[in-house]
Amino acid sequence: MVEQTDNIVIERFWRSAKVERIYLNQYNTIKELKEDVTDYMQFYNYRRFHETLDYKKPMNVYYESLKINKDIFNIEEESVA
Repeated sequence: MVEQTDNIVIERFWRSAKVERIYLNQYNTIKELKEDVTDYMQFYNYRRFHETLDYKKPMNVYYESLKINKDIFNIEEESVA
């Protein structure tokens, strides 16, 4: 039996968004809700520490992985000019 894990990350995000932000606020319009969700996404990815990432911020981990992979595979940035 194969365990399904492909939606775990997004399901965890929405659980956090609802518990930490959406359920705590009252929105008068869909636009207000969308703006708050956008703000929460920025917070979640750039400012919120994540236990599963050893209390690091997701975008910091992502950028670190890019640097590590660049170093491992000796990838050189190409000039577009």
